[in-house]
Amino acid sequence: MLTLFAQFFKDQSIEEIDKTGITVGNIIEKIFPYRKKVIQENIKYFLKWANRPESDLDNLVSQNYEHMGMLFFENFWLTRVGLIEYTQHVTLEVDSSLKSALENEKPGVVLIGHLGNWELLVSGIPLLTGKPISFISKKIKSKSVNFFMHSLREQYLNRMVPTEDARDVINKILKSGKSIGLAADQSAPIESYWDYFIGRPVPMFLGPASFALKNRIPIYFLAPIRTGPGTFVIYGEEIQTDDLDPEEKQSLYILTTRHTRVLETYIKRYPEQYYWIHRRWKHTSKWQSYLPKYQH
Repeated sequence: MLTLFAQFFKDQSIEEIDKTGITVGNIIEKIFPYRKKVIQENIKYFLKWANRPESDLDNLVSQNYEHMGMLFFENFWLTRVGLIEYTQHVTLEVDSSLKSALENEKPGVVLIGHLGNWELLVSGIPLLTGKPISFISKKIKSKSVNFFMHSLREQYLNRMVPTEDARDVINKILKSGKSIGLAADQSAPIESYWDYFIGRPVPMFLGPASFALKNRIPIYFLAPIRTGPGTFVIYGEEIQTDDLDPEEKQSLYILTTRHTRVLETYIKRYPEQYYWIHRRWKHTSKWQSYLPKYQH
């Protein structure tokens, strides 16, 4: 089905595809409001955390549905985009040291969140840097969707590493002097380390910090933000690790907090482009049983 969709849109520009996405997003919000209560609740908490008026709620919810509509249809543009067209629409705006690190494959943990068009970054980063990356990828339940997304992400020689194989494979990749990529803003198991995210306590994955500290490498945070019709800018920054002792358990928590605060900064700037539909805070009600263990 998704392959047929891709054929239908193969001759359309990304601007035309985005118009379709906006229309479909508006229709879903008004007629088939999938998980609208989840989105509304999450954005309400965000507005309170960001000291913004609750009157912004309806507008942000509508913008978020439009964003998700564009996200879906932009995947079909990504299936056939080449280097020249990609770089006409996507710009990498990071400082020279980070750009050099990515282009010269200086080992690091490339960290993303579900912000902006993360698939555009995952599949297309080799077009910007000339270097493919191995990304940890969670298997999608639908076999056809999993095949489509897997093929999309690997079309420019990236490697997708299944989560169940991640630890052993990723350590080998890092020891060979190459970078790995992953997202860490999904809900972690309830027994995990707890901290605050957008003002609410949640369990968090320690994987990015663990990989970085164990291998004494930095974290490169990247955010692929939509800046206009069919245009994107990938912003980013390096998160230092060299001032932390890899042998200290506390270093894991400090580094996890560091990269979480960076993600929050970008979400605060572009809240309409965050993936509010996912249940990131589904365990928050149990915080009293877990968070006190990690409070200082």
